[in-house]
Amino acid sequence: MRSITLTVLIVMFIWTLCAQTAVIEYGKLDNDQLRILADKNDVEACYQLGMNYYSDAEAAYEDYYYYYDEYDYEDYDASTDSDYAAALKWFIKAGDLGNITAQNYVGIMYKNGEGTARNYSEAFKWYSKAAAKGNRYSQYNLGNSYAEGWLGPKNEAKASEWYLKAAENMHPWSQGIIAQRYADGTGLTKDIKKAYFWAYIAFHYGDTEVQNAADTILNDLLSTLTNDQSVKIIKDAEAWIENHPEPED
Repeated sequence: MRSITLTVLIVMFIWTLCAQTAVIEYGKLDNDQLRILADKNDVEACYQLGMNYYSDAEAAYEDYYYYYDEYDYEDYDASTDSDYAAALKWFIKAGDLGNITAQNYVGIMYKNGEGTARNYSEAFKWYSKAAAKGNRYSQYNLGNSYAEGWLGPKNEAKASEWYLKAAENMHPWSQGIIAQRYADGTGLTKDIKKAYFWAYIAFHYGDTEVQNAADTILNDLLSTLTNDQSVKIIKDAEAWIENHPEPED
């Protein structure tokens, strides 16, 4: 009898341990299930709720956009969309709980006026939070904020500083941008070798648009370099690429 009781206790202990350590698949939960967890400050549930509402809002926008032809299309007021507003609410909560991807989304939504009035100051604040913790998309967006002068006069030096951080953090668009900035001397000291280096890297990681721009830079700069210089730069770039595998996101 004692052995049966002991066995039952062991089984119950293992079952409890498994229940406590089970991995929650947030993407498979519906919004009601996620909300129960989010109300208890589960950061991943908050983020997933934000993504669900954001995806619904984006789908509604696409349906609206493609419903009208180029002559009848009306401006879509994303600031009043209830799904965008719900997404923003949960992204803010996830961001306050430390989710840096959610922080970047909050920046995007304030920048674009999605679920709220457009607010460059709030966008900058949230991008800054995520960028400081290494989010490459927010680092790129901070570069844009300074290059475009969201909060005042343009600051090309600060723009280049953030584009370079994002480039080093595996953001292909920023790699192409910083290559062009080195080639032109925009916001930093002109450096043809560094321009060629980053253009080569951008071509490796970028999409078709980035690759086309990088290819143009490479062709334009090649005649300004000796053969030995270009060979060394490519060798250095290849070594950099080998040590920087593409992120999964």
